[in-house]
Amino acid sequence: MKHNEQSQQTKQALSEALKAMMKKKPLNKITVRELVEDCGVNRKTFYYHFEDIPDLLLWMMKRNLKRNMQEASMQSTPEESLKYLITLSLSSRLFVEKAMHAGYREELERLVTQSFNSLIERILRRWHF
Repeated sequence: MKHNEQSQQTKQALSEALKAMMKKKPLNKITVRELVEDCGVNRKTFYYHFEDIPDLLLWMMKRNLKRNMQEASMQSTPEESLKYLITLSLSSRLFVEKAMHAGYREELERLVTQSFNSLIERILRRWHF
């Protein structure tokens, strides 16, 4: 396996572990030790990829938003794109609330606004508005 693929898999595993833990407790109560134990990697591996847990959280948010916006832009109509995003937003509510309560409101709002603006531009180009 190439280094980049392995690196992405490690990041994804840490991301999934963080997401699962966020369902059970506040973000500020999650430790690097818990994350690495859950993933079967060592602390050094965690810190090779991320500065700290907030850095992992931001990586997760950026990656998820990018993927979700791409999927939304591929819907069959502009209305379906917006419906897709609304449904996704409702299903992500717990995660978003915990991120906002942990002090990431501004960063989250900035990421969502940038992504949403990009999606609207894609929809307008695709449907020739």
